[in-house]
Amino acid sequence: MSVPSCESAAPFDTKRVIAKWMAFAEEVLPVRCEESWQSFSSVQGQAMPRFSKWDCKFAFDQGGRSSFFHCEHYPANGPDEVEQYGWIDNRDYRAQLTKRGQNKSWQLSELILGTDTAIHKKMGYRMACPWLRCGNIWLPEWIADASFVVTRTEEVLEAGAAKALRVHFAYDASQRQSQADDVPDYVQSGFIDFDPLCRWRVMRY
Repeated sequence: MSVPSCESAAPFDTKRVIAKWMAFAEEVLPVRCEESWQSFSSVQGQAMPRFSKWDCKFAFDQGGRSSFFHCEHYPANGPDEVEQYGWIDNRDYRAQLTKRGQNKSWQLSELILGTDTAIHKKMGYRMACPWLRCGNIWLPEWIADASFVVTRTEEVLEAGAAKALRVHFAYDASQRQSQADDVPDYVQSGFIDFDPLCRWRVMRY
């Protein structure tokens, strides 16, 4: 796998950084990954039993993805009412399977032929470059929006006398163009540290 070449220090160029990220993601693909997580609920600060459990498997290439999601919901009225959902997703169709109760069989509850390849490609990029995810936010889409305003840049010293390029930003709601969740309105300001010689390398945020 080749890596984009580093560039000499120059004014921060958002479009150039995004182009570097996308080119790198294309070279990382295909990629496979697995994720698992559990969620819990609480009432007035008191912990409640587990609410749901997710197991996900993904495989991405340059043309799309194949994935399987399995989710179990645990309602408060007991294990006999456990609800399970499964999604099989690829470039040809998306199928949802449902199973209610411990001893029930799986049923096909939804089938959609044809899928949104743009969404698949974006998810592939997110899995190929997890360091470009700030929580659930996809950095390339966030900084591409006009509401992401670079207010100033500065060099900061790191351990061992290394330097980082710190890009300070602010959120300008009046300039927002994208309605995607990856453009958060709850982050009003902050900074992202980049390698000063390799502008596509995110060090921290």
